[in-house]
This record gives sequence, structure tokens and C-alpha cells, in this order.
Amino acid sequence: MAHQQVLLMISNNNLSLREVYSAVLANEFPGWRVSYMTAMPERHQEILASYTLVIYELGKADDPRRIEIVRALGDELRAPGGPTVYTRLEGFLPANVTAELAEHNVRVSTGALSWEGLAQDLREVAGRPPEAPPARPDAAAGRSVLSRLGGLFRRDRDRGAPPS
Repeated sequence: MAHQQVLLMISNNNLSLREVYSAVLANEFPGWRVSYMTAMPERHQEILASYTLVIYELGKADDPRRIEIVRALGDELRAPGGPTVYTRLEGFLPANVTAELAEHNVRVSTGALSWEGLAQDLREVAGRPPEAPPARPDAAAGRSVLSRLGGLFRRDRDRGAPPS
């Protein structure tokens, strides 16, 4: 699942959270295509079914109604090849809510929001292992730009200046 179609459903009054999600998705998952929605449309099942991942952040993460909403949404979107629903829950949660929602096609994060935690959660939801740092093609790649330029100037100086 290298390239995913992601729908980030997030309220307009939650712009700071939208920025966190946007930054994590852009930097950690550059091949993923992200769309945004600020409310649940009337015929949402048709629209949401075209994505591989639906991130539900409408309303407050500590609102108990969110559990019922994402449970119903996960059931509606449950189909072979259908999207997975991801959400964050905060506050005092019922016992086993994460496992119970997983049975309804909903992946839940209950920890504190952090860049690393969010990236790890999304990797797990996508079934994608953490990426290794890019391999260096040659030994010069580890040196800074200035040190490589300095080497070029030293080579020219050692060969002698061209006649003017």
C-alpha cells in the first residue's frame, strides 16, 4: 500500500490538529494523496468508499459520541478493499474500546498526540514498515556541500591556474 488515498475529516475549528496531520502525512508519507473534508456529507458512504484510509477528527476527541459515530462509520465502510477508519480518542474511555472498535474496522489511538506516535499509528494502519534512511550513493554524500566545494577548489589550485 505505498500510495494511499487518504481522507482527513477534520473540523474547521481544529486547524492546529489539521496542520499536525498535514505535516506528518506530507513528510512521512510523501506518496499518499490527501483530501480534506470538514463535515459529514449526506451521501457519505459513496464518497468515503473511494478512499483507502479515512481519518475521522470531526468534533472533540473526548466526546463520548465519537465512539458511536466511528463504530457506525466503520460498519458502513466494511467491505473487501474498503477504507479503514482511524481516529483518536481522549478522556475516560470504556474498557476494551480499542479492541471493540477494531472489530468494526476502526483503528484507534488513545495516547498523547505526537509526530512520532501519529506516524507510527498510520504506518501500522497502512501495514507499512518504517522506512530506512536513504542509502548514500557514494562517500562524498556524507560530507557537507562546503567541504565538497572546497575539494574542487583545491584540485583546481593544485593543477595550476589556466593561462589568461
